[in-house]
Amino acid sequence: GLPACWDVARVGWHADAGTDAGLVAVAARGARNGWAVGFAATGRNLRPVSMRWDGTRWRSVSVPWTGRPETLTDVAIGHDGVPWAVGYRMTARGPDPLVATFRAGRWRASVLPLARGRFGALDAVDVGRDGTVWAAGWSGDGGPTTPLVLRRSGGRWATIHPGGGTGVATDLVVRDDGPVVIAGMTHTGTADHAIAWDGGPDEIGRAH
Repeated sequence: GLPACWDVARVGWHADAGTDAGLVAVAARGARNGWAVGFAATGRNLRPVSMRWDGTRWRSVSVPWTGRPETLTDVAIGHDGVPWAVGYRMTARGPDPLVATFRAGRWRASVLPLARGRFGALDAVDVGRDGTVWAAGWSGDGGPTTPLVLRRSGGRWATIHPGGGTGVATDLVVRDDGPVVIAGMTHTGTADHAIAWDGGPDEIGRAH
């Protein structure tokens, strides 16, 4: 279908030209700074797409694309008004985590390297009051996947291990008082569990 955004104030849908496309995440910071991200099909490949709300209308904003299958899965806007988006880029061995930020009028996208032999994807992103960017998803090497949590501080990304064994991290929120809360699914034997983590060495909650 067509990627579309709904402006509550105007109660209308605004569709971006194209087919076989969709928006999967949206974020706003104030009444004039909104972003939505997702994907569009180009031939047999997916490409990342974004739309921006300026307080009056939605418009498409191009995202750099390598020609490989890529998609954006989540977006967040920092207190400085800068949006960050995450997703993945496919390679021959599997997906690589993809991060993009919009500065000086354009998106800049890059792949975050993982340990040798591993691949993964990012499903969630949030930005703390201090500008620290957090992203969450999963990584693997062909066996069971493990939660992947990345943190950007001082201009550098670092991998943070949330514990919880195998599984995926599906969402996160950076609280105003500092700690980040991460939710996901872990695989323990034959059971799946919901987890939450506050940035410390242990899980803070687990629900069967």
